[in-house]
Amino acid sequence: MLLNLLSRVHSRPEPLALGALPLNLKGCPAASPADLAAASPFAEGGEAAAPFARSVASLLAALLPRVATLPLTIEGLNTHAMRPTKNHERNVLERGALQMSPGTQLLVDETVLMEGKLTEVGVQNLDALKALLETQKLQYDFQV
Repeated sequence: MLLNLLSRVHSRPEPLALGALPLNLKGCPAASPADLAAASPFAEGGEAAAPFARSVASLLAALLPRVATLPLTIEGLNTHAMRPTKNHERNVLERGALQMSPGTQLLVDETVLMEGKLTEVGVQNLDALKALLETQKLQYDFQV
């Protein structure tokens, strides 16, 4: 876990991001139905729903200056934008859940993910998360 906290992208020979060491914890206890009801999908500074994910988030918060928790729920994936999107009517760039300051440690809580149907927005959000994990770059949607 310490290597993950110290890792940074050193070079970017396309399509790779050399130096990033994502950490995937397997076998974590899933969130209970009561925990799921308390989850706030993609809220500002969203909190992990599962007790184990909350423990990891509090550990990271004690060690790092910036930690963001992203609980992956079907509802959140289908309704909230993960990447920044250009609103041409108001001429502003609207914030996405993955838009964070440099050096922010992202904790993705998959223990709250239950079966359900993803809409087109949900699939686009998962694609944005996948691209962020692979390239360590956030894609912006300018809806050209």
